[in-house]
Amino acid sequence: MAEEKAARFPDPHEYQVPPELEGWEEMYPSHYLFSKERGEWESNQFWYQDKIHAPEPMPPLDLIFQEAWQISLSQYTTRVFCIPPAQGIAQRMVGPYMYICAIAPPPDEVIGEKAQLFEKRVFYVFEHYNELWDKWLTKFKALGEEMAAIEIPKELPKFVPEDQVLPAPKGYYVSYDILEAFNKLVDQMFKGWQYHFEMLNLTYLAYLMFGDVTRKLFPGISES
Repeated sequence: MAEEKAARFPDPHEYQVPPELEGWEEMYPSHYLFSKERGEWESNQFWYQDKIHAPEPMPPLDLIFQEAWQISLSQYTTRVFCIPPAQGIAQRMVGPYMYICAIAPPPDEVIGEKAQLFEKRVFYVFEHYNELWDKWLTKFKALGEEMAAIEIPKELPKFVPEDQVLPAPKGYYVSYDILEAFNKLVDQMFKGWQYHFEMLNLTYLAYLMFGDVTRKLFPGISES
């Protein structure tokens, strides 16, 4: 068995963590953990530690940030600009660290459907990039202004002010204001990631296409 394990890439279900991390799984949602139910699929993926987005141990609340970019990236490559082989990214936690994998391409018929949409949508963006960039920048700045305008209560009062109780209770108080501000901030952070990937992956794609054309026109050219 040891020789068999040494001859293959480690299975994501066969990890060990130090004794002091016992119970770490309780910090994260169950769908972020490697599991027996999804074991066959997970074992067929190439997982690696994400040191770009999550280089440090992950506080549980910070997982919201990671979820936001994962949803947006996967959406844009699969359903918006429909890059034919792309199926997005999956995330998992091991100990306090995040691991990710690129999901395998879809069936050929789905690739064919996406290819038709890809050509129409992506090349339109390339042809109108400057115009679309100006529109993108305008709405992204507006989102930043909305986020900056969120009012977060600085402290909880010892007692709620009289005018919020009499002659009729206000019905909600500073505890609700804190929750409302937090939820608005999270919602706008999710929207920010949605905007972020509107241009990003297409720009990377343009880089790749440029590099491919350059290598064909100038065989042996330096990658640098």
